[in-house]
Amino acid sequence: MNFNNIILLAGRPGSGKTEMLIAYANLYPKTTLFISNESTQETLINRGLSKEITYHNNFENVDLSTYKILCIDYLELFDKELIQKVITNALEQKLRIIVATQMKKNGEINNIFGQI
Repeated sequence: MNFNNIILLAGRPGSGKTEMLIAYANLYPKTTLFISNESTQETLINRGLSKEITYHNNFENVDLSTYKILCIDYLELFDKELIQKVITNALEQKLRIIVATQMKKNGEINNIFGQI
């Protein structure tokens, strides 16, 4: 599997991962799907997310073929098997994927990409 289109944002809580996702998504508002199981759409808009960006809080009934960019905030809040399927599907469709993940105190991150 080719992982050239994946950006993994890892950091401690409160380090700005969501703000970086929002900033990136706002560069491509009409072609970006922003999925967050942590924040509501209203909260993200209050933090600066463009209203033009499609928002979902899960992967149900989402047709990835209509997007070029997939932003996921954040990895650990989604079922591991589901997220692996979604990322595999997105990679096959050549979407750019930006994923936020929590960094543990010892610097380790949850790297599911080795299992795809």
